[in-house]
Amino acid sequence: MSLNSGHRAIFIAIFIFLQGLITFPVFASVTGTAEVYPRLVRKGDTFQVTLTINSDKSIRFQNVDFPAIDGVTLNANFISDGQSIAYSGQNQQFSYTKTRMYSADVVGQYDIGPFRINYDTDDELGKEVLIEPVSVEVYEDAPRPASTIIFGEKIPWWKYLMIPALLALLAGLVWAWVRMKRKKPSVTATPLVATAFRTLEQITVEKIKALEFPNADDFTRIREYYDAVDDILREYLAGRFEIRVVDSTSYEIRLEFTRRKRLDARAGGVLKLINDCDWVKFAKTHPTDVEIRQVPERVAQALLVKT
Repeated sequence: MSLNSGHRAIFIAIFIFLQGLITFPVFASVTGTAEVYPRLVRKGDTFQVTLTINSDKSIRFQNVDFPAIDGVTLNANFISDGQSIAYSGQNQQFSYTKTRMYSADVVGQYDIGPFRINYDTDDELGKEVLIEPVSVEVYEDAPRPASTIIFGEKIPWWKYLMIPALLALLAGLVWAWVRMKRKKPSVTATPLVATAFRTLEQITVEKIKALEFPNADDFTRIREYYDAVDDILREYLAGRFEIRVVDSTSYEIRLEFTRRKRLDARAGGVLKLINDCDWVKFAKTHPTDVEIRQVPERVAQALLVKT
């Protein structure tokens, strides 16, 4: 018995309808990253470790493992979690953050992690995502701008004849310091002021782009370059946010932003750059030529981001 064209069309329509009823689960795509701030911390101070988990589906966390490390202590009383959803057409992107506080107890360099995160979705149970460790370095005294206070022993009376010589030496050092500051590419005493045609952010980016790149094998010039970048970025924070930056570490500035609840993406990006400058100036980190030439672009991405 053969089917005419009308019957075949009906059977095809029923077949397509039944196929539409059969759905196959699409499993979630989950990735994670870890960040520590600050990366360079003074002994006795605290630092934060933040995990960011991104997924194209909503997930439920069963366990988030922040490991205990000898030399640093996890503060079990500090728990900060957040989540957000971004939409792109009909697609959704879920972002979750898990932040914990550690205290720096012993001088040294530590790898915190790896981090194991157990989660469930509507389609899957008992899944795990593994996040690579992050490094933090604890110093006896974290870097901060140079102080004008000089501590010394009481000079016995028989050493008073050395005072004129010491004063002459001090004057020579001051003269050499002034000459060095004049040679620095960041020399400017003029506050950053936005004009009708350029924003404060554009002016800051232009200043950093105007700095001359040092050679990758000249560590003295490299430190001067990153010191100049640090000065310009601190000047920007003072002008834009009216925040004290003199005699303050990058971590202390970040805490002030957090206290004021003004730590947006732009300020956070600038503080990360300042912290990277600290590593070069004080921790003897030697950046490559590529990393040096990426600094202006990183500044532009941080300052010209739309908030």
